[in-house]
Amino acid sequence: MRHLLKFLALALVILAVSEGRSMPRCPGGGRPVATSKRVCSCKPVAPRPGKRGSLIFVVDDTGSMGRVITAVRNHIQSIIRANKRFNNYVIATYGDPYRRNVLKTRNAHQALAFLRRVRPHGGGDCPEMALQGVRDAAAAADRNSVLFLFTDASAKDAHLQSSVASLLSSKNIRFFTVASGNLCGRPGNVYKSLATRTRGRFSKLGNAYTKSVMHFIRKAVSGHYSFSVFPRNAGELRRVMSGRCGCRVVRHYKCRGGGGKKPKPPRRCRRGERVSFRRRKVCSCKPVAPRPGKRGSLIFVVDDTGSMGRVITAVRNHIQSIIRANKRFNNYVLGTYGDPYRRNVLKTRNAHQALAFLRRVRPHGGGDCPEMALQGVRDAAAAADRNSVLFLFTDASAKDAHLQSSVASLLSSKNIRFFTVASGNLCGRPGNVYKSLATRTRGRFSKLGMKLASKVMSFIKGAVAGRFSFGVLPRNARELSRVMSGRCGCRFVKIRNCIPSGGPPVRPPVRPPVRPPVRPKPKRCPRGGRRISTKKKVCSCKPVAPRPGKRGSLIFVVDDTGSMGRVIKAVRNHIQASSGRTSASITTFLVRTEIPTTERAQDKERPPGTRVPETRPSSRGWRLS
Repeated sequence: MRHLLKFLALALVILAVSEGRSMPRCPGGGRPVATSKRVCSCKPVAPRPGKRGSLIFVVDDTGSMGRVITAVRNHIQSIIRANKRFNNYVIATYGDPYRRNVLKTRNAHQALAFLRRVRPHGGGDCPEMALQGVRDAAAAADRNSVLFLFTDASAKDAHLQSSVASLLSSKNIRFFTVASGNLCGRPGNVYKSLATRTRGRFSKLGNAYTKSVMHFIRKAVSGHYSFSVFPRNAGELRRVMSGRCGCRVVRHYKCRGGGGKKPKPPRRCRRGERVSFRRRKVCSCKPVAPRPGKRGSLIFVVDDTGSMGRVITAVRNHIQSIIRANKRFNNYVLGTYGDPYRRNVLKTRNAHQALAFLRRVRPHGGGDCPEMALQGVRDAAAAADRNSVLFLFTDASAKDAHLQSSVASLLSSKNIRFFTVASGNLCGRPGNVYKSLATRTRGRFSKLGMKLASKVMSFIKGAVAGRFSFGVLPRNARELSRVMSGRCGCRFVKIRNCIPSGGPPVRPPVRPPVRPPVRPKPKRCPRGGRRISTKKKVCSCKPVAPRPGKRGSLIFVVDDTGSMGRVIKAVRNHIQASSGRTSASITTFLVRTEIPTTERAQDKERPPGTRVPETRPSSRGWRLS
């Protein structure tokens, strides 16, 4: 018996890994290990607090499903009133031919009005387009949801099984089927496979039990029942509704191994304190307080049109060295886009897989400048983990700018920083869409030519290795050269502190003013020594190390012609302050240089054309000749 239990536990681990179910992220290179636990209760095991995800109803609206549609319509309001588990509700219908009819709402009246408009019609040919209805409803729903499919026919579009299964697994949606007919005489393997892969169930109950099924769903959304005990037949339905649930095995994940420590959460403030954030000026290229361990995804989204060949080559040549130098991210997401758009996204941890993906990318097309950039960003961000960094390489503006708000919400909800490396003129537009996304997600918009693509990849290599902070991504060629040489500009970062909650904020203590140091007197060189002059850059008006004592002469040479009277007066007024002492001889000399008033009068009385006498120096000063 012990060996059998070990075998079952190992099978559960292998199944969980192969199906890509959500596991905890273990720090420091640890690995998640699944442990099994036997539970004999109808209630959910360790329910998570709060509401999350969507409750999804997908209903076949052909003529034979009238009783089921009426039951769903009659119970939808009571289910919404009893809900303690889901954020919103998604209701969809399908038939053959398929026509999309999906509603996402939180309002019971809107859901009821939607169901009142549904009329059973058509049918006759048994297989229906079930998987298309499931796919559209799952695409509109949130993560961590539960989907109920009500049908009495098999799937006509079984070729969509793999894509629908991938979508359900990526959004962690559990798939439950309520089959109320013979499924066209087929066993319903498509539905069973989807239910097994997403931890759901396949239930075969007739139309007579539809009300009991809706009553079970109402109890499940209120927290009385676990969705894992959903009845598969009429006998199980009676036992569950009476509270007699069979035992089941549930899985728990624990982290084992790994030498790194789990990062500590931010310290809680003590009683009487409150959280305060202050800005700190940082003048360094390195990240401020980097968190230990690896987390998030490094995302590259590249425009694959014909003009981007040089950039694609640079990304391909540097991807292996970036992965080898990485100390920051868990995995890597690569995506390409063009016009028309075709989804091409890879998520991996292997450098060889990333290189093989990029080797298959060939620049092609182009010509019409705007490209479907935001669709490529949206698909890459949806595949990435939280706390990621996304680089968009493009030379064209966004043709799908109407998706800006939804892409911004997706990036913000997953805490993904958005960086744009524009290598062209963006179709002659300023690139406001990219700048807005970068500003909203703490990213940057960088306009660099294709010649600098290799240097940008070298910067990313240094950033993933911890040498640079992503916040100093250069915005032009001049900043790029400064950053690569380690000369980064200053920036402000946010620091969390705890301060007293009552009264004004505590001011830091006032420090006494620091007196400037006394300059030492120059020492005389010993016998045999000599002085050597050195250059020193000084950004001040004061002299550097003035020599003590007075020495030398201060010389003034003044032009004493008639037009220089104002200058002579200014020199006379300031000569005593500049000399530092009263000099009678200098003052007397300057007084005697001024032209007398009588001579000025004589100059006015002289007729025009008369020669003015010249002035010549004498032993007592200046005199007229």
